[in-house]
Amino acid sequence: MSKIRELPQSEWEKELSRISAEYQGHPVDVNVESPDIGRVPVVESRPLIAIEPDPAPRGAGFRSMDVVVGDQSGANPQGYRHLVVGPQRVCVAESDAGRLEWLEVDGEGGKTVVKLAA
Repeated sequence: MSKIRELPQSEWEKELSRISAEYQGHPVDVNVESPDIGRVPVVESRPLIAIEPDPAPRGAGFRSMDVVVGDQSGANPQGYRHLVVGPQRVCVAESDAGRLEWLEVDGEGGKTVVKLAA
């Protein structure tokens, strides 16, 4: 059974850096959800590169958050950057063994869900 927890905003940079390092290269699915459009797949089964919050000036929260996925190897590296504007909340779900199952970012336009692909 998953354990869901909200990350305090003061820990976003540290925790997301740790998650990015630990799961870099693992395939993820990225979906966006909002009342207007429902649930829309953005990326399916692409290697995670990083999840990077962009702090606002003078410690006033965060302006945005980037979810970066893709293949950086080979002669033709390909990547995709999904921008979450005005992130306000980050939740993670972990298995009983402590493995990340998904991460959800609530932003101005809705939710972005990053799920480790099976």
